[in-house]
Amino acid sequence: MADATLDHQLALLAHLRSILVALGEAEQVPEESHELFMERFDELVALLPQDPIESQYLGQEIDRKSTRL
Repeated sequence: MADATLDHQLALLAHLRSILVALGEAEQVPEESHELFMERFDELVALLPQDPIESQYLGQEIDRKSTRL
């Protein structure tokens, strides 16, 4: 299930991941919790293209209307 909105969101998440990795490398967050967070982040990002609804946390919604320019 690929569309422009999903591709845009995946690109934003990839950028966010690079920022989070930099924070970890700069030791701005505790190493163990950072590693666990990054593992979960990667799992959720991997699930997003497969099943956008099931990869959301409870209560989280992706509003397609608000992501359009």
